[in-house]
Amino acid sequence: ITRVDHPCFQQRGLFAAEALSAGTRVLRYCGVAKLRLVGDRGDYLFALKDFCGDIDIDIDAGPAGNESRFINDYRNTGSAQPNVQFTQARSETGEAEVWVEVLKHIAESEEILVSYGGQYFSNSDDSD
Repeated sequence: ITRVDHPCFQQRGLFAAEALSAGTRVLRYCGVAKLRLVGDRGDYLFALKDFCGDIDIDIDAGPAGNESRFINDYRNTGSAQPNVQFTQARSETGEAEVWVEVLKHIAESEEILVSYGGQYFSNSDDSD
């Protein structure tokens, strides 16, 4: 990211290589599936919610993930809202998956942005 006013200045982001249409599943969020530990935090954790019965599972893209881990939060980027969301699904074999799904048209070279949710930001009282 080269924009000085971007919250992730001099860090990574994910940008569309081509125009993307709303409703398109762009790629899966990949990483190591692990049991959630109390107090466990990381920059690349995705919590599977109500997906594995009573077991709390995280997908940790830090040690082994794909480019989806570089999707930044939309806040303070100049975008009024996210243009993608993470969507939980089941594969044809029944395995839990997380997809990056386009919410609204994304132009070629536009940054792909999601809402991390208010809980991600410890000083935030945002609740989405």
